[in-house]
Amino acid sequence: MTLDLIVADDQPIFALGVERVVASHGIGSVTHCVSDSATLIAILHSDACDVLVTSFMFEGDRQGGGLRTLGYIRRNFPALPIVVFTVAENYAIYREIWRLGVAALVSKADAPGELLLAIRSAASGRRYRSAMIRRCLESAPCLRGASHLSPREVEVLLLFVTGLSAAEVAERLKRSVKTVSRHKRSGMEKLGVSTDCELFNYMGALGGGRVD
Repeated sequence: MTLDLIVADDQPIFALGVERVVASHGIGSVTHCVSDSATLIAILHSDACDVLVTSFMFEGDRQGGGLRTLGYIRRNFPALPIVVFTVAENYAIYREIWRLGVAALVSKADAPGELLLAIRSAASGRRYRSAMIRRCLESAPCLRGASHLSPREVEVLLLFVTGLSAAEVAERLKRSVKTVSRHKRSGMEKLGVSTDCELFNYMGALGGGRVD
């Protein structure tokens, strides 16, 4: 069985790499390669595919990207297997992506074979997490309050600890500054932290790092 895949990534070298890996192993072909979530969603509404391989975040994405885009795709295309291929280095982000019900989660630092396993598993209806993702999740500490955060609170807090201002986070997520500040405040309350310094330390313990 050969698969029709759509690849979504804002970095052409990664998208090309996925295309070559898929072609060289004869598991299918890439029918569309897109670099932003708006184009991706438009194509999904017009053309069917067997598996979607997508990055987690897109640089400068007007749709907000991240959990918001994945959530939209899961709601509107529930039967579509999604392989998330990301450079994110954060336990909390991995957890929230997995909670959305994606078929597979792979790090861009994994070996190419992991991506192949992820695509094959997704196409056959099985969920898959790469070796690097599994190691990160297994070694993550169980810290107070983390399990009670909403997906939006997680995303807002992670963007804050990368150094973005409230206005920059709001722009990236296409939300108002007031809404972003509310998510930050409620998230910090759930975590039991009261200062930005405490938040940085807490998210660092969770593995806070790149979220793109």
